[in-house]
Amino acid sequence: MSDRKVTSKSGARETRFSEYQVQHGMDYREKARNHCLKRNRLVVSVLCYAAVLKGRKQGLLPGEISESPALWQDARSPRRVGQPGGSFDFTWGPRRGYGQNEAAHCLPCSLIISGKCISERFTGAGEAMVVRRPFGEVNDLPAIFNDADQLGEDHGLRNAFVLAARAVVQGQPPGAGVDFELIPRVYRETWLKEAASSYSIAKQWIGPKWEKERERRRRLDANRLSGYSKEDLTSDEDAGFYADMDEILSTYERVTRTEFPYTLKRSELEGLIDALGQAGSAAKKWPRKLELESFER
Repeated sequence: MSDRKVTSKSGARETRFSEYQVQHGMDYREKARNHCLKRNRLVVSVLCYAAVLKGRKQGLLPGEISESPALWQDARSPRRVGQPGGSFDFTWGPRRGYGQNEAAHCLPCSLIISGKCISERFTGAGEAMVVRRPFGEVNDLPAIFNDADQLGEDHGLRNAFVLAARAVVQGQPPGAGVDFELIPRVYRETWLKEAASSYSIAKQWIGPKWEKERERRRRLDANRLSGYSKEDLTSDEDAGFYADMDEILSTYERVTRTEFPYTLKRSELEGLIDALGQAGSAAKKWPRKLELESFER
């Protein structure tokens, strides 16, 4: 106990880092919550578009839908720096993760139908733009969010998105109006279940990697009255990085399970589909709000 610093005014100054850690964690949780809510809202939009497409094209089969790397990015958003976007390779580094912001795509992947972007299956530039927009939506976030997203994607999030789209195509009656009971059911039973599972599995994968930081935090809590040792105050960079990733993934999982992006009532879904129809009927030139990703492969 001789190396411990008794809590006092001077001790409080030396342990202000702990308050910073709490604020840092809260900031990451709020960013993760907003990013996840936006992701889930966009998933609902894409499910609506898949239902419309199946209603129009009677021959569309679930097995025709598959994943692809990101194809689109909002041209007004910050360009992604570092690891090429759309890659399914998980590459990270603590300094990269904290030292810069990146454009983090909200959706886990693009969807293609028999080798073509799903937007190309719609009629006209207006409809295509509306369908592409969710796939180009990004948030400007610390690079660690792209790493956490990539980890979730590699443990099932891309598959969850594909399965949800396929479930809508499977259940939507061909040549008929949109089944407004199908979309909420698929969201709850397929997307919610599979997406939350992917976050949970990703957390299990990184769990052992931040054990050092987990133990250090236990000591900080246990020694808050007696004072902290030098070991208590020294964090492992890699372990701390994984701990922050766990915080992000935990927030994604909680938000997906407990906070629905919409009430998923018919009126909301009709609004999304009406916007698609209005875009299709409008005689406008292609607005340059989205651009094709020009990543180096």
